Amino acid sequence: MSCVNCAKKIERELIEALGIIDVNVDFAKEKVFVEYVPTLISIKDIKKIIEDLGYILMVDGHGKETTIEEAKEKELEDIKRRFLISVILAIPVFLGSMVFKLKPVFLFLLTTPIQFYGGYPFYKNAYLAIRHKFFDMNTLVSLGTTSAYVYSVLSTFFPSIFSETNIKPEVYYDSSAIIITFCSFRQVFREES
Repeated sequence: MSCVNCAKKIERELIEALGIIDVNVDFAKEKVFVEYVPTLISIKDIKKIIEDLGYILMVDGHGKETTIEEAKEKELEDIKRRFLISVILAIPVFLGSMVFKLKPVFLFLLTTPIQFYGGYPFYKNAYLAIRHKFFDMNTLVSLGTTSAYVYSVLSTFFPSIFSETNIKPEVYYDSSAIIITFCSFRQVFREES
């Protein structure tokens, strides 16, 4: 879970299921406690509800831990790899935008991997949130960075779109790249602490 709202989302979805008596999600410990009627709902059904929300259930119905440490380690490695690639590319995007005034095509080439590889976890979680009629920080990051990126792509490759509006097309690749990189850094810091 990446935020307190994630815990509320899980609680809301589970409590609506037939056979669930009580749900308590502890965000700090990343644990879900469910009281349920086994004749009405199974562990498999509960697991499916949680996984449909985009989370992985790490404990089976008998309280036996499966591979919590392995899964967390694998997730942390993925987050670190995405952050590292993002930061390596974000530095030249930032310097190219602010100091060296690189051509927008070069900024596009540097930003695109950040947008889609570095930003993938935000897009995935935003999609799952929207699918369940819920909005969280992932939705905000995805909408903000996508807006900056798409506007910049239009300004780079189709500047004539803006000719009738007397607006000089600017690019905001640096905004998109830096926001994703900082949010990825927050994830790395959160997972390691």
